Amino acid sequence: MLRIPAWCVSFRIEGIPTATQRLTHITQNGGYINPPRVKRQFRDPHADWWDKQERRNYGEPVHEDHDVLGMFTPYEYTWVKPGKGLAQIGAFIAVFLGVCYSVKLAYPDMAAYPREFEGGLERELGGAGAIRVSL
Repeated sequence: MLRIPAWCVSFRIEGIPTATQRLTHITQNGGYINPPRVKRQFRDPHADWWDKQERRNYGEPVHEDHDVLGMFTPYEYTWVKPGKGLAQIGAFIAVFLGVCYSVKLAYPDMAAYPREFEGGLERELGGAGAIRVSL
């Protein structure tokens, strides 16, 4: 078994609190009664709240982590499990690619039949038999 020397255990760096100091620091909030840690989105939206948008009553104590638990924090999606969500994304990709492939099979290559001119348009488009312009 490994023995740790006593000087290592008692060694402390200035500015970093010890474990007991951290525990006492947690309770040093001036006697503020901290309500349970419940995100506001999980409260009943149809209850008679004083502040209906934030779902809280007048004079109700606010949790010290209100910035994380309020209504304007990122929404927690709890109604779809990850496996089902991946299956839904896979089904969407499969249907999308299937529709693309069926459009490719049914869509004609050219919208119209190409026009043909007698003798072509070589002279009109500046080919070998065209008259050159001199400036």
